[in-house]
Amino acid sequence: MESKVFTQYGYPIIIVSLAAIVGMVIAFVLNNGIPKEGLIPIAVVTVSLIIAILMTYKMTICVDDRYVWFRMGIGLVGKTYELSDISECRIVRIYSSGVRKIRNGNLYSIHGFKGIELKFHSTNRVVRLGTNRPDELCGAINNAISKSKGKKWVCY
Repeated sequence: MESKVFTQYGYPIIIVSLAAIVGMVIAFVLNNGIPKEGLIPIAVVTVSLIIAILMTYKMTICVDDRYVWFRMGIGLVGKTYELSDISECRIVRIYSSGVRKIRNGNLYSIHGFKGIELKFHSTNRVVRLGTNRPDELCGAINNAISKSKGKKWVCY
């Protein structure tokens, strides 16, 4: 099976963060009566926003014949799951963005309200992955899981 790659960019986060960074850089450069002690928090927030953008500007999910893996941003946040351990993949609605603990597992999402949920044989925990193409991603995962079992899956 050839790898299927799904990439989603977090344009709303990028635009808002870049606007805030530009505003803070302008305040820092112009230094319109800001005391020196006030420039340190501006610099810290600017650097923090840059790091946040680098960590969350995109999310890439890949499905191949053995694994489902995802990476966020420059790759500091990510996980790999063996297809043989995935018992179910279904389409879900997502109510939040970012890296979060949810009631029965973890959520990884850049933005939007669509995603998939992975259930596993080895644990009761689930993983939700946000995507702008849940039908294609869920179908690719379920078809990869079923190849060894000779079944064809349809996402629900």
